[in-house]
Amino acid sequence: MKKVFYIGKTIYNRTTNSYLSNSVRYLSTQTFELTKRPLKVEKEYKFIKADIVPSVISDRKIATIEDWKAIRDKLLKSECLKLLEEIKISSDPGAGAYSAIASSAFTNGENELGWKLLNEAISDKNRSPLPRSYLSYLEQCEKISSVAAFVVEVEKLFEFFKQHDIKCDDEVAENIDRIYKKFNRNPKITRIDARGSCLNCKQKLNKFELSQNEFENLKNAILKNVIVGKNVFYRTTPSELKHFQEFVADMKQYDVVIDGLNVAYCIGTKQSPSIFVSLLASVVKHFASHNKKILVLGRTHMQKWPRKNWNYITENADTFLAESLSQDDPYLLYCALNSGLNTIIVTKDLMRSHLFKLKDPKLKVLFNQWLMQSQYQLKYVDNRGRVFFKYPLPYIRTPQKHKDCWHLPLIEDYESSQDKWLCLK
Repeated sequence: MKKVFYIGKTIYNRTTNSYLSNSVRYLSTQTFELTKRPLKVEKEYKFIKADIVPSVISDRKIATIEDWKAIRDKLLKSECLKLLEEIKISSDPGAGAYSAIASSAFTNGENELGWKLLNEAISDKNRSPLPRSYLSYLEQCEKISSVAAFVVEVEKLFEFFKQHDIKCDDEVAENIDRIYKKFNRNPKITRIDARGSCLNCKQKLNKFELSQNEFENLKNAILKNVIVGKNVFYRTTPSELKHFQEFVADMKQYDVVIDGLNVAYCIGTKQSPSIFVSLLASVVKHFASHNKKILVLGRTHMQKWPRKNWNYITENADTFLAESLSQDDPYLLYCALNSGLNTIIVTKDLMRSHLFKLKDPKLKVLFNQWLMQSQYQLKYVDNRGRVFFKYPLPYIRTPQKHKDCWHLPLIEDYESSQDKWLCLK
C-alpha cells in the first residue's frame, strides 16, 4: 500500500521575500506539513497553476509520494523561479529566498540550478547564502556510493567556499566532518599555530600574496566604486572635498595610516578627551619610534583635545581632519591605497559595507584579504604607554587546498577568540 501525504499550507504574502522562502520550504520534501484532512488544492493554493494540478493530483485531492515528486519538480521551476523574477521587479530577493530555492534544487538533483542561484545571490546581489543550502548539497553528496565520486562532488562545495571566501558555520562543519568519517576519511576540527601550520596535518597554510598588478586593479576598483562612487561623498561639503583633493595631490607615501577616532574610542566613547588623546598619542609614539611615516585621519573636533598630547601627534604625524558629520572611511582607504601595497592600516573597522560595493567576486576576496593582512587592531595601551596590537595572521584565513588536503576556516568565535579550522585529508 502506498503511503499517502496530505498537502499542507504555506503563508501567502506575495509582496515579501518571506513568501517565496516559505513557499519553497513547502515545496521541498523535507518541510511540507502533514494535516489531518484532505485539502481542495485548487481553492486553497491559488499560486499553483491549474494546468499543473490535475495531472498530478488524484480526485480525492491527495498526493502519493510519486505524485508529490511530480508536483514538487514542476512547481520548483515554474512557480518559484517565476516568483523570484517577480520580486526582482520591485526589490532584491533576500538570502532566504535564494537559499530556499537552491536548497530545493540540490534536494531534487538540480545541482546546476542550485549553483547558478547561489552564485547569483553572492556575486550579483551581495547576499550570503544560508547554511541550509550547503546542507542540502551535502545530503546529496552523502548518497554517493563511490569515494572518488564523493570527493569530486564535495570539492565543488569547497571550491565555492574558496572562490567567495566563505567560512563554515558549526553545523556545516559538523556535517562535513560526519560525512567524511562515513567515507573513511580523516577529518579533524583543529587550530593553526602562530607560524601558520595546521596542528593536525602539520601543513603550512598559504601567506597572502598580492601581485603589483592585482593591487593596481584592486586600487582602481575601490577608487571607482567606493571612493568616488555614487553618493559616497553625500555628507561631505564641496569645500572639504576640494581640501582633500589638494591634500592628496601632494601626498607623500605613508608607512602607517591611522583611523584616529577608532583608536581613541577603543575603550569606549564615555571616556574623557584626555584619555582619547593619550591613547592616540601612544599609538603615534609607537610607530614614530620605529621611524615610520605616519598619517592620522580624524575629525575637526579632535583639535579641542588637551594640547600637550595633541601637539605631540601633529609634530610626529601628518593629519587630515574631516568635518564631524563626514564619512572618513573613504578617506582612510584612499590614503592607504595611494601609499602602496605594504602600508599599515590601524583600525578595528572591518569595512564590510565597502566590500559590498565591489561587483567582481575575485576583487571582493582580494579586498578582504588585503585589509586583513594590512590591518593592525589596537587591543590596549598599558599604564607605561606600551601599545599592544592584534597583528595580521602569518597566513590567509580562507579555504585552501594543499595537495589532497583541504583546510576550511570556521566562522570566528569572538567570545573565545578561537581560530578553528576543519582539516580534511
